Amino acid sequence: MALLADGPVLGIRAVLGLSFVLFVPGYVMVNAIYPRRGDLDVAQRLALSFGFSIVVVVILGFMTAYTPWGFRLVPAILTIVLFNLVLTGVAWRRRRTSAEPFHPRFAALFASLRAGSRLEKGLAVLLALVILASAGLLVYLVQPPKMNEKFSEFYLLGPEGKAEKYPGNLAVGQSARVVVGIVNREGEKKDYSVDVAIEDVKVTGFDGIALDAGRSLEQAVEFAASRVGNDQRVDIRLYRTGDDKAYKTLTFWVDVR
Repeated sequence: MALLADGPVLGIRAVLGLSFVLFVPGYVMVNAIYPRRGDLDVAQRLALSFGFSIVVVVILGFMTAYTPWGFRLVPAILTIVLFNLVLTGVAWRRRRTSAEPFHPRFAALFASLRAGSRLEKGLAVLLALVILASAGLLVYLVQPPKMNEKFSEFYLLGPEGKAEKYPGNLAVGQSARVVVGIVNREGEKKDYSVDVAIEDVKVTGFDGIALDAGRSLEQAVEFAASRVGNDQRVDIRLYRTGDDKAYKTLTFWVDVR
């Protein structure tokens, strides 16, 4: 069975995505706090960047969860992007103007931090942020935010009901079997239907699936290919009552001899 993957592009996206989450937020924050090149050496700046990033992303995640949009992918990414842009502007401004504390009230605090080593300064700030993040995590666990997103889960299993042994090689007319799963997280009763198409030609399907809110169903689906050819795309499509287009589609490929 062919996999839904982009090859090298997927690897590049993973590297860039991890850097965006685990390095960039901390790096811009470190540069905003210590704008001068001589404040920290390269190793200290990199180490603090990774540490700050973890804390910052956790805090931003908690903040996003309590917004009307909830903790979802797009709002979370936009929040991190906004944080990076703002801190980049702050760091650039401080490097061009002065390296004095943000506000005179913080002068005594910065003076006391300067009395220790540069690494101790960074670790002290990092420890304070870790404590803050831990407190936020405790609040989140005691009173988790309400997630308002409504959706239906749709997943595919092999013929034995496990995530393996999907059909990959068939003969013309040979019956193949998979198991589809549906979970209703819409907050109300929903009716569903499922069909199977090979190269955009419907070959089978079933309807009349009624699930109350929070209920789930796993059902076997059998299909057969009618022509020879390699890499034939098999689409298993989920429809909700009233939808003109497929709500979700699961795809894999088969070789037919």
